[in-house]
Amino acid sequence: MKQHIGTYEFDALTRDESQADLQAALGHHFDRIIRENLRGIKPLKLPIVNGVAVGTTLNMPVNASATLAQCGPEMGYFWRIGRVTVASSGTDTGAVSLFSGSDVTALNQVHLIDNTLKVGQAYYPGTRGLFLWPGEQLYVSITSVANNSYWLTGIAVEVPAEMAGKILT
Repeated sequence: MKQHIGTYEFDALTRDESQADLQAALGHHFDRIIRENLRGIKPLKLPIVNGVAVGTTLNMPVNASATLAQCGPEMGYFWRIGRVTVASSGTDTGAVSLFSGSDVTALNQVHLIDNTLKVGQAYYPGTRGLFLWPGEQLYVSITSVANNSYWLTGIAVEVPAEMAGKILT
């Protein structure tokens, strides 16, 4: 758009021309920043740990009747847990205590995450999150019904250890 001020003539950009220039100049920078922020972040479903209760308490994955699937990150990775659920083949709503640590036999307060859960109730860690470091895993102690099958399931986000800052915020 041409403007005249006195004897001078100026060629000024219109709003549309200015926005098109800005998009052309910076658009690829914003795309690169967004791609970098998402690089390395991998959503995943937790490995399913299951077991069959032989009494009134089932510790998974400790009991012999439980599969020994590791429910934690491999070395070199961090997990941020989004949801954890313990399901049952029966209609029971037994109490569930959720733990995290490197020793799945350590059922103590140091490793306790939450002991107010029920079978069939999902646990959402909230904005502060539940993080698992390399070598740690989730495990549970369930007030169970004999002969019922139980499953520990959930979702998480995994990142390489050097990118841990991406899930800590």
